[in-house]
Amino acid sequence: MTKVSSGQWERSGRSLPGASKVSTTGCVITRLSEGSQPSIELSALEKAVLMKIASQVNDSRLSDALVTQVNAVNVSARTDKSGGGYYLDFSGLEGLSTDCLARHPLELDVAAPDGKNRLFFHLYLEHGRMSFMELSSTGEWPEDETEIRLDVG
Repeated sequence: MTKVSSGQWERSGRSLPGASKVSTTGCVITRLSEGSQPSIELSALEKAVLMKIASQVNDSRLSDALVTQVNAVNVSARTDKSGGGYYLDFSGLEGLSTDCLARHPLELDVAAPDGKNRLFFHLYLEHGRMSFMELSSTGEWPEDETEIRLDVG
């Protein structure tokens, strides 16, 4: 299932009106004034997955930019956890964009707790910001997410 069109895979090179640019470890981060957004918090698993994905990025500039976004992100929508997985849509990053995040999607693949299936996590980026994440399984999505181990390949 694809939610992103090919045009969303490109980095945005345009400047935004009213934006201030801050350089952190060589990566340009654009901050805009924040709007009011309702927020749903990340689950412990979702935050751990995002941090694990960030830690696996080889370029420290990209990794640092991702960690900044993970710590600021809200969930704007979460589909039902039924069948083989679910989706998360992100918000709260309107004021935080980077020109460094160019590799899409960022992925994580681990063994499912049942020892038979695999779990896949795909993080999609749009215009330098985390846009949404797909969480899927080759079997049924585990009922008890506390049994998912991200360090088990």
